[in-house]
Amino acid sequence: MNKQPRLFFVLYFMFLVAAVFAQPAKRQAKGMTLHKNPFFYYRFAAPRQDTAAAPLQAGDQLRIQYTLSRCNKKGEPTKVLITSYEQVTPVLVQLPVVKEDIFFTAALRLCQVGDSLQVLVPADSVRQHLGDVERFFKRKDNVLFSYKVLEITKLAEVRKAIAVEKQYADSIRSRMRLAIFDDSLALRKINVIQVYTETETGLYYKIIRAGEPKKMAKSAKSVQVHYLCYLPDGTLVDDSYQTAQPILITPAARQNYIKGWVEGIDLLGEGGQAILLIPPDLAYGEKGGGSVIPPNSPLIFWVEILMVE
Repeated sequence: MNKQPRLFFVLYFMFLVAAVFAQPAKRQAKGMTLHKNPFFYYRFAAPRQDTAAAPLQAGDQLRIQYTLSRCNKKGEPTKVLITSYEQVTPVLVQLPVVKEDIFFTAALRLCQVGDSLQVLVPADSVRQHLGDVERFFKRKDNVLFSYKVLEITKLAEVRKAIAVEKQYADSIRSRMRLAIFDDSLALRKINVIQVYTETETGLYYKIIRAGEPKKMAKSAKSVQVHYLCYLPDGTLVDDSYQTAQPILITPAARQNYIKGWVEGIDLLGEGGQAILLIPPDLAYGEKGGGSVIPPNSPLIFWVEILMVE
């Protein structure tokens, strides 16, 4: 069978789809530049600060702020649907290889530090990337994204930072392994607990570093925490250092964490570190924590407060 007619049909169909997407966007994209693959229009919202900088590469990290807006027929934003400015910390993005670019990363690849970029793209072509706000866009509507690039870390520096973080995390794990035996005895109250303090609820804690007294976690709008969680026998069951993803705690989210952990966090300020011995009634109690934490199991935590705001 001759495959040429079929290939022609596919290419023609792709052309028609692109044309359908392009026409409404083109009418709204006056003064913007066309980016062909992937398809979107863009413009820099302010004069560029560093036009001679080296192009961004796969693995480079960008710290950004952004908004996602619905726009009118003139391409002007009419309603902001998502904004990272409501978050405590900016968004961190790591660029993929070029062939894996979507409009989002392809647009960021155009930027340098200090750049503000606006991106206009047909909603129909990016619905899978719009999440919960996808329902606000009708057929042939367009989305306007605004990006502000705050910081760029090149891949070589990212790797150095990861190596330093790994070495630091390994040192903490080693210290905790040495402490587990004594701490396990303490949990079972076989040992006289001389280096731990007991709270009224039954939480035991040992503060390694108190942290900044003027930036206490208890009264903060948000707290970033790294942690290690162990069973009394020394089994490591959770490790935020491994994923390089600290927990972000807000007042509304406190109820999602076990009582002893939150109580221990509240004892520290920014930069603080502590070991927590959490009895079952302040942890997961009789039910346990899924298949990892047995029923009625005490827990041992290492916690470190990275940032308080």
